Amino acid sequence: MIEQASLVIGEGNWAVKSDSLLGYKINGGKYYPREMSVVRATTGTRINEDGLVELVPYNLYSKSNDFSTWGNIVNVTVTPNYTTSPEGTQNASRFQALAYGFIFNLGTTATVGEPITISVYAKRNDSGTQSVGFFQGDSAIEYAFSLTNEWQRFEYTTNFLNDYIGIAANSGADISIYGFQIVQGSTALDYLPTTDRLDVARIDYSSGSGALLVEPQRTNLVTYSSSFDNSAWNKTNCSITANNTTAPDGTTAADKLILANGQSGSSSDGTGIRQLVDIASGSYTYSIYAKAAEFTTIRFRENQVTGAFLTIDLTNGAITNGDAGQYINPTAILVSNGWYRITFQTPTLTALYKYSVRVSETGNGTSGIFIWGYQVELGSYSTSYIPTQSATVTRNADVISKTGIADLIGQTEGTLFVEFINDNNNNASIDRIVALSDGTANNRLYLAKLLSGASYFVSVTSGTQTGGITGAIMPQGIVKIALAYNTNDVVMYVNGSLVGSDLFHTTPATSNLYLGQENLGTASLYKPYNAVSLYKTRLTNAELATLTTI
Repeated sequence: MIEQASLVIGEGNWAVKSDSLLGYKINGGKYYPREMSVVRATTGTRINEDGLVELVPYNLYSKSNDFSTWGNIVNVTVTPNYTTSPEGTQNASRFQALAYGFIFNLGTTATVGEPITISVYAKRNDSGTQSVGFFQGDSAIEYAFSLTNEWQRFEYTTNFLNDYIGIAANSGADISIYGFQIVQGSTALDYLPTTDRLDVARIDYSSGSGALLVEPQRTNLVTYSSSFDNSAWNKTNCSITANNTTAPDGTTAADKLILANGQSGSSSDGTGIRQLVDIASGSYTYSIYAKAAEFTTIRFRENQVTGAFLTIDLTNGAITNGDAGQYINPTAILVSNGWYRITFQTPTLTALYKYSVRVSETGNGTSGIFIWGYQVELGSYSTSYIPTQSATVTRNADVISKTGIADLIGQTEGTLFVEFINDNNNNASIDRIVALSDGTANNRLYLAKLLSGASYFVSVTSGTQTGGITGAIMPQGIVKIALAYNTNDVVMYVNGSLVGSDLFHTTPATSNLYLGQENLGTASLYKPYNAVSLYKTRLTNAELATLTTI
């Protein structure tokens, strides 16, 4: 049935690069690309195939293969597309040093003082002895390497000092270079090409298989979100040992929270760590990664010194909620290597509440638990981790769309299919899942989730609603929805069953596809997408049942 689709996104086939996500059309067993536009303009994080929290994009260098456009080229001639690169395309550059020369770009967002790994592919263009190197901070080579006539990837780990990182060579050097990369940490990753660097789709493996993250804009309101030894964190009757064990991102960056000798995590004082957070009125979500060490429980206490505890057993994720009015919908999800991500929501706050982080056991001055990645965000559910240092950080909404595709959309009849991972989270009273429109609110149709959890369909033609279906409450987990439409004939199937129909429908003229919104500028939905597809015909009810069956 998939070969009938005019556009497919996902279905286990994910390919991303700067600015785009690969959609495709299948014809005769061959795949023809149809790229989706991706805009976020900020970094984000995802859970990668190894179960680790990973920056997206993890290559922290912009224009990673556009060496001729780097802003600082001194005593060097750069010729782009000079020879075939390791990927088999003629997109490697020639680097000729007229004297001692170097090139570098600016814009690296690594953490000062933390390890970074620099890498590049290089080879010599003549038979002479050639050596080039990486530099950081000035024109002195920090790491030199000798070249052959074959492509090699050279890697070097150092502590990040500043943005002035590049490639340098002595006078007369004539080499080819390809694929410059900087990643946070001491391990080189597969080369990830970048242009503007930030607009990269996030394929998340939290559920074990790849799904596309589409999240609304959120801000982590705490600073030094994984540096609990920093003075931004107030510490009472406890201490922090920094960089004590492997964190959920695979680096040795997780801290240890140690309760002072004789102190009790069950005390009614301000024992623990906490940070003042500037808030506006609203409901907030708190989250943190935690792992058992010598002690095995983590505790939260609202308003610093009053109220009951929220307690999580870090051996099995069991939750004891002492005040359901202050710790709403607490969860403890095992993510990897003994780490739990713990989340809870607050009631609507009009004044600052300070939730202290502590342990349950009585301290001895050396024992504790491991913690990493604290986040406080305005909203009724947690989103992917947003790392911070000295200031709060905002991750923009994921805007994923395909415009100008009227020829791929059934204009009088068609079918719209989506498979996503449903949960209890809601971003608004009507959470848009997938939509077709002409770029305005006047002509559109969309599939959505109501606040009740029910599936929902609406169509609007020339500014007037011309169709609508409210289905049953959708189950948690994987949900497959198909909407098939024709004049005065619309049906909606969910997980193999007919959930509603509409005999009064006029199909609007549309040309754009949007995920998580109904036209550019509206709020994004938080859902991992497994697949989206368009059909230019109204599939039969039997086909719809087959398409949506789990």
